[in-house]
Amino acid sequence: MDRFDRQERIQVDGESWDQQKLLKSKVAIVGSGVLSQNIAAALVGLGVGWLSLYDNRAAKGRDPGEFLALFRRNGHAFAADSLRDVLLHMSRDAGTGEPLLRVESTPWKFVDPASACILGAPNLIIDATNDPFAERVLLDYARARNIPLLNASAKRMHAELSLDRGSGGLEERLSPDYHGKGQHPLTAGLIAGIAADEARKVLMPLGTERPIERTVRFNGLSGNLLGVYDELAQEKYDSLDLSGMRAAVIGAGALGNWVIPGLSQMGVGSIEVWDPDVFEESNLSRQLMATLHEDAVGRGKAETVVQVLSTMFPEVQYTVRAEPFEGAFARKPDVVFRCTDNWESTRSINDAAVREGIPAVFCGTDPTVGQAYLFKPGDNYCLECMFGVDKQIAANAQPIGCTAAPDPSVITTNMVAAYLGLALFERFAAGDAVPKNIIKYDNHLISQRLHYPYTEQSPALEGSCRCRGSP
Repeated sequence: MDRFDRQERIQVDGESWDQQKLLKSKVAIVGSGVLSQNIAAALVGLGVGWLSLYDNRAAKGRDPGEFLALFRRNGHAFAADSLRDVLLHMSRDAGTGEPLLRVESTPWKFVDPASACILGAPNLIIDATNDPFAERVLLDYARARNIPLLNASAKRMHAELSLDRGSGGLEERLSPDYHGKGQHPLTAGLIAGIAADEARKVLMPLGTERPIERTVRFNGLSGNLLGVYDELAQEKYDSLDLSGMRAAVIGAGALGNWVIPGLSQMGVGSIEVWDPDVFEESNLSRQLMATLHEDAVGRGKAETVVQVLSTMFPEVQYTVRAEPFEGAFARKPDVVFRCTDNWESTRSINDAAVREGIPAVFCGTDPTVGQAYLFKPGDNYCLECMFGVDKQIAANAQPIGCTAAPDPSVITTNMVAAYLGLALFERFAAGDAVPKNIIKYDNHLISQRLHYPYTEQSPALEGSCRCRGSP
């Protein structure tokens, strides 16, 4: 079973995934910050055959916000060169150890129209610089050559994504709102997952799906994460200290591989990782930590993830639990993340959350949908109420986000669901009200909506639940 097997099983409107089309595609990525790093990692997971990186930013010292750059620097002076080495390492064949993809880097700054000629004629250009001047240069170049241009921007609590295909839509987005602002790992990771999904639609559309036609936004300061206007105080989030918090993550697969490093970047002091499974070759297209390890196939997921992250985040106390979670913690965590692949484990998580009063974050995906929900005991419905866990078990249903069976799965929706869950956790940790509905991403509907994400109310089960929650 090859590394792309799980995504090659995806079909949309009867049309099958065409991995060869992605392998023959070339994408130019401008920028080398955390936004570019996450987009590039997702494109490696998708199997885009040729990535060209452009940026003249100096390689930074140890910066937890840029965990990919922490992995393999090789003494490079420029961040783009360091990122190139990381991506080549991630794309290695499990058997030969040789890179499956072509990755190049050029220290470069786009200062005028002539400077853009170095781009050549890729199938897609992605700008992730937060630099409106570079955006303008790239936009003019792309339009003159009929090359699609994705523009992704991120800062603390906000992120945006636009696509220009010569229609004039992106010109309206060229604003100074993100100029000079640092790219925060949480918002950058979320918008990067969507950007990679939209890149795939440009390179390899399936069925009737189409890329975005308007600006997509995320606003972590709006009341329900959906609004245009800021309703919360950013100062609270800027000063948020999570070093004293304990998190438990149940599942170190496709979702956990983004949630666990995300918690580490956010500064959570203690993370307990539960997973009895081992990495397989087909996991490599979606499970980031496996690709960063030297030889992950056949090794335990929880152990491997912790081994990789411990070198990057020595200040975090990690605990490995290479066993199924059956409802008991040795020490009560402040939050538990459901990133597992079956409903039996989900029931154990929910039982523990209700019994011990532990907030629980549900993350789940399928090939086109990513969703997240935070159960806050005494404030809203538990996971049984919202997702009908017992009914799912009784029906022997495959769970959303299944990774044990060879079902269709792709890296992008896992990224989005994971970072949505992290955004909900940050809202809870800051003491602000948590949305009472499921936050859901659907890559079929995103092109029809101005703002992302959107909420979906899931009906409670009939009868009473011992969580005694209320919507």
